[in-house]
Amino acid sequence: MANLNLFVERCRGMLQHPVVTMREHADPLPPWQVVAREHVVPLIVISALVSTVLFWLIPPPVLAQAGMAFGPMQLAMQFAVTVVIGLASVMVTGAVVTVFSGMFGGLQSFNGGMVLAGLAMTPHYLAEALRPLPAIGLLVAIIGAVASLVLIYKGTPVVLRLPAENRGKHFALSVITLLMIGLIAGAMLAEMMARTLAGTPLAPGG
Repeated sequence: MANLNLFVERCRGMLQHPVVTMREHADPLPPWQVVAREHVVPLIVISALVSTVLFWLIPPPVLAQAGMAFGPMQLAMQFAVTVVIGLASVMVTGAVVTVFSGMFGGLQSFNGGMVLAGLAMTPHYLAEALRPLPAIGLLVAIIGAVASLVLIYKGTPVVLRLPAENRGKHFALSVITLLMIGLIAGAMLAEMMARTLAGTPLAPGG
């Protein structure tokens, strides 16, 4: 079980003193399973729970105009999918920054990659919790995503011991790779959802 008080302190630290907070958790590097259990899982679960509740309380206008309503089953499915995608995103990010860190003279440690990804993406998931809010939700989400990218850039020398002169190249390759993975995964997920809603087989050519 994650310690809620320590979790809140980490989140506050990543918002107020992110580099100091990352340095405190990078020496020594904890196992990635501890990072996931103590920070990543509660962060994503809380974010998904808040966003799902807000989505239920303030449904998007397009749903209201279409006369669509989300019941408990649909909301539970949305929550579960959001959590799974969030966990996968952090782990993939951790793997990508780890691979490129080894290429550019830093630590090639998935433990380090998970510390960096898990902590740096704190602003992103805190902001994602508020995304369903009308007018400001999307802006808050964009600000959170940009803040997390900045923290990944700042955190690589601290967590992965990456030489400063290679930080820009590491960051650029990591972002490009993650964008490509995201586009491919998004396209596959969209096709699966479309086929499911249409009642057609998921197999190619079905």
